[in-house]
Amino acid sequence: MKLSKKELNLFYSIWLPLLYGINLKNMFCPELPILDPNHFNPFIFQQLRIIREKIWDEPQLIDEFLADPGLCSFNVEERKIVLDIREHFIKKSFILIEHQKNYSLLMTNDDEPTRLFGVLGLSSSIKSAVRLPLPVLITTVLFPFRDKIVYDGIIEIHSERYSAEELASIQARFFDAKNKIGITETLNGQPVLPLNRKQNITRLEKKVKKMSSSRRRLKK
Repeated sequence: MKLSKKELNLFYSIWLPLLYGINLKNMFCPELPILDPNHFNPFIFQQLRIIREKIWDEPQLIDEFLADPGLCSFNVEERKIVLDIREHFIKKSFILIEHQKNYSLLMTNDDEPTRLFGVLGLSSSIKSAVRLPLPVLITTVLFPFRDKIVYDGIIEIHSERYSAEELASIQARFFDAKNKIGITETLNGQPVLPLNRKQNITRLEKKVKKMSSSRRRLKK
């Protein structure tokens, strides 16, 4: 449910220089220290978050970084990874549906047609980052990393709780997306995979039935 150590090292060897390079070129956070990849300082997280927001709002910043030989020293593979991120990133609200063996399952909240994404964590799983009963509404940014889908390390959790009717609607949308499209496991054009209904929505079905049963008892 997360990147391997080798994948994680590659990811950060690309992601951090990208953030720092774009900041150096545009000075969004002039006080940001010089990057030391071997001694990452957690106290600069908020500054990196500001740069991250600028990148998603103005993705052409990535193009400008890649075009500047004074800032970008990526090799061919690294440049391809960055170009895939720039081309295919998705910033929006999702419903976190289920934590599965290989990834966490996210469903688009307001898109037509509804889509399902199998998403890996970075250094830890999304299950570790979101310790709440599911389903839950979140906002994050998804993007491809090689043949996988990851998120950018920041998840905004919305506190609203779903009623039994809303859970039933989520379940219906889930089934419809599963049957018509399947799970998207990569964002670089690979085919989606079908979802096993019995294995993957047991908790959601039980929650819908439990809430519906509770409402019927209250009415009596």
